[in-house]
This record gives sequence, structure tokens and C-alpha cells, in this order.
Amino acid sequence: MLLMVKKALLIGVSQYEAGLPPLAAAPKDVAAMQRVLQSNELGAFDEVEALIDPDLTTMQMRIHLLFKNCPKGDLRLLYFSGHGIANDEGKLYLATRITSKDNFEADAVPASFIQERMRENGYQTNHVLILDCCYSGAFAEGWLAKSVDINLKPQLEVEGSVVLTSSTSTQKSYEDKEGELSLYTNYIVQGIESGAAESDGDGMISADELHEYAKRHVQSAKPAMKPEIYGIRQGIKILISKARVDKKLEYRHLVEKYAHNGEIGIVRQAILELRREQWAISDEVSKIIENEVLEPDRKRLRSLERYQRALQRSTGHKFPLDESTIGDLNDLQEVLGLRDEDIQPIEDQVTSQYRESRAIEFFERGRAEFQREDYQQALTSLTEAIRCKSNYIIAYAFRGWTLRRLGEESAEGDLQAAVSSSPQTAEDYLGRGIAKFLLKDVKNSLSDYNESIRIKSSDYFVYYLRGLAIFQLGDYTGSINDYNVALQIKSDHVDSYLQRGIAKHLLEDNQGAISDLTRAIRLKPQDVEAYYFRGLSRRANYDSQGALVDFRVVIKLRENQRDGWFYSQAQKYVAELGG
Repeated sequence: MLLMVKKALLIGVSQYEAGLPPLAAAPKDVAAMQRVLQSNELGAFDEVEALIDPDLTTMQMRIHLLFKNCPKGDLRLLYFSGHGIANDEGKLYLATRITSKDNFEADAVPASFIQERMRENGYQTNHVLILDCCYSGAFAEGWLAKSVDINLKPQLEVEGSVVLTSSTSTQKSYEDKEGELSLYTNYIVQGIESGAAESDGDGMISADELHEYAKRHVQSAKPAMKPEIYGIRQGIKILISKARVDKKLEYRHLVEKYAHNGEIGIVRQAILELRREQWAISDEVSKIIENEVLEPDRKRLRSLERYQRALQRSTGHKFPLDESTIGDLNDLQEVLGLRDEDIQPIEDQVTSQYRESRAIEFFERGRAEFQREDYQQALTSLTEAIRCKSNYIIAYAFRGWTLRRLGEESAEGDLQAAVSSSPQTAEDYLGRGIAKFLLKDVKNSLSDYNESIRIKSSDYFVYYLRGLAIFQLGDYTGSINDYNVALQIKSDHVDSYLQRGIAKHLLEDNQGAISDLTRAIRLKPQDVEAYYFRGLSRRANYDSQGALVDFRVVIKLRENQRDGWFYSQAQKYVAELGG
């Protein structure tokens, strides 16, 4: 009985002519494949020829000789690591050292040439074709960055053969910049060398087993890559290598079982430690196995982090993103081997975070403008805040408040929107409380202020607003207690001094009122209300001259609003005091 003869031709092309970037990994891919195929314990191939950077003639000749006069039952394996190029009709060409972007149809090897060479012997021989093609040449200067429609199956499939490819027609396959080898080849070699590709217990690694192992690990690292296998009849079952079946392989299978998202849980680590002791596996060997198993998931997670960082920097620079930046991010996604469904959660999160950040920025700006009584500008800022975050409860409340100050009827719509909301945070409850207060639902506003304080007790403003509500309900002492807390948190809050002074005046603590209202005037010299109530307190305290001074300031500040309440009241008291 004649023994099967196994021959392999391993081609790696790293250097090219103009328009195609070099691929440093190609010679290393060939060396790694040569190592496992030549090993008597693994591939046990009789002949393994390595061909690095051949020209067109040499490459075609070596391929021709590999398949020429192949006896029945023998095995021929052709491996290629290099650029794959497709023409407008979707026909695949394997680039040679002399291939350029402009003349590839003349200086590259067409897939049809390989198919014809394999077909010469038909199904009587075993043919294995492994293509680790890099299509990144489509991104070289002057080339369109588009996926090409290559239907590889009819171009390469031959009865009795099996074809393994690193990616389908619509994806780009890239060098693994983080490793020595191309991504697909790395897991082809790993599957053979470790024995982990063997799955049916027969101690041999078939083409389909090797493909499934490589595909699983490639897609863990780069989900967008879709390695494929094409075979007719029993082609996919062609045996390529023996498998090392030992305790190290059992340990690897156990690590694969326990690994999740690039990590191994604490309890599972303890189990693995016991197995290492039982199976006499050294720490060094176990660490190598664990790293090999975990690396695909870790690589994918690193790719996701890279994409997220790039997106965050881009949105921080300009938002919404322009078409150029979106195109760049699409290219980055493709290089990282990520699918749309992989990056969608990142884009949702980053966009949400950015909108949230911008919403807060606009709201704080609008709130400050409101407090400066620059209501028109506050309206613009608060509208932008709501545009960034459509359910921004406190922004609706403040915009409604602002519109009220501007005398706009549309204020009610914003206030009702805030009241009908479902608050979750302290700020949300504060916003709904403001809206209820402004809509004269003072009693119910207190419950929202209380909940806001329960969640977050460090916000001076909510104490101030609760003080206003308590004041409206006639509890002046209770309101003073809240103003006290507000001023403990923010000692320069002018409105808390003002309202506390008014409450003290109504409780006939005129000296205390004068002290608070004087602080308010010092912080805000144009505050008419502070002068008015200090005048009342001085009058009640029998300081007629001091009261006259304050009422005259009110008249001066309201010179342009003579029909206003403060102006008329101040005039009345000036006349009463003989001023």
C-alpha cells in the first residue's frame, strides 16, 4: 500500500510596487506555517517549500509544479499570505513582488490560474488552499475605500479540494499590528501547534476543524472578519495535521471553558490552580496557554477602547460630527475589525455623554444668566440645554421661569412639561418642585423639594427654594431655618439674605432684618427689594432718617417705572416721613 505524500508550498509576499503597502508579517507567517507543517509530531509533511517575495513567473511556476502530476490520494497544500486584489468584475488576484495598483491584472496571479492547476487532478487528490489575504491595499493612496464583491467560491472551488480564507469578499483582512503574525495565520498555527483545533476526539486535525478554531478566535478578536471555508464532498474533512493530546491540551480546553470577556473569575482561577498542580503543568506554560486563550477577547476589547477614545476626542472637538470625521471613523472601525453592532453601544454612550455634558454646560450658563436677570440670553441657553437633552426637567422649569419673567404665555407649557415628568435625580425633583411652585401648587412643591434634599443634601439652592415655599404658606420661622442652611452651604447667596431679612421683618425682628438686608445690598447694590424692606425695618425700628435714605434709593432705582408698586410705596413712605 502506497503511503500518502504530503507537499506544501508556502508563499509570503511582503514587498510590492507602487500603490500597495508592505506587509511585514508575511514572511513570519510562512515561517510559522513551515514550522508546524514540517514537524513530525504535527503536520508531518514530506516537503514544505517556502517562497518569499516571488515575481509573477516564479510564483506561477511553483504553483504549477506543486499540483503537477499529483498521484491519487496525495495531499497538496498551498498557503498564501499577502495582498489580495479584485478587479471591477470581482475576480481575485494574488499580488506578487512586482504587482502595482495600476497593473495588477498583468503582474498578479489570478485565482483562476490556481483553480485550473488543482482541477487537472480532479477529486482523486486532496487539495488544501489557505488564503490569508490582506485587502488593505484598497486604502492606498488613489484607491477607493470600498468593499469589493468577490465571490471566491466559483473562482477557487474544485472537487476534492477545500479552501480556507481569512475573510469574505466584503471585508478587509489586516495584519495584526499587535502580534508577529497575521491574525488568521496566528490562529491557524495555534490550532495546530496546541492541538486545540482537534474537536472530534480522533487525534487528527481536519480542514474544517482547523477552520472552525481559527474562525472562532479571529471573530473574538475582530468580529467583523468572517473567515470562510469552501469544499465539495469530503474536501472539508481532509486531514492536515496530527494533534498533541496531553494534559496541556486538557488545561487549554478548561481555560477556554472558564474564560469570559478576556477574564477568568476568582473561583475559576482557583480551580485552574488545582488542575495545574494535579497535571504537573508549570506556571510558565499555564501562563502562555491562558494568554493565548484570553488574547482574542482582550484584543477585541482593546479595539473597542481605541474606537471609543477616537470617538470621544472627535465629539469633543466638534459635534455633530461632519461627514469627513464620520468617514474616518468608518475607516477606523474597518481597520479594527468591528461590526456596526459592536460600535453602536459605544456611539450611543458617547453621544449620550456628550449631549449630557453639553446640556449641563448650557443649563449652568442659562441659570447664571437668569440670576443676573439677563433673561433673553438665559432663554437661548436653556433652549440649547433642552435641545441637547429632551427630558431635562430642571431646564424646562427654569425656561418656564424665564419666560414668566419675560411675560411670555408659553411659560405655562414648559412648567407643565416639568410637572408631568417622572423625576429620578435630586435635580429632577428640584425642577419639578420649581414648576409646581410657579404654578401656585406650593404645598405639593414641598414634597419634591424634600425628596431632592433626601437624595442630595448639599445643594444650597433647594433649601432656598423650600424656604420660599414655606414662607408662602405663612411659616416664616420655618423659612428662616431653610435660609440658614442655604447660607451655611453658600455664604454669599444674596437671595437667601434678602428673603431671610424679609421673614425676620415680618416676625418683627427688625434689627436682624436690617443686618441681613444690609448684607444683601452689599452683595447686590442695585437690589430694590432689599432697600425697600430695609427701609420698612428701619421705619419700624424708629430710624426715620435711615428709612428715608432707603426709600429714596428705591425711588431712584425705579425712576423709569413710576407706575410700579415699589416706586409708589416708596413715595408714600417718603411723604409720611417728611422727606
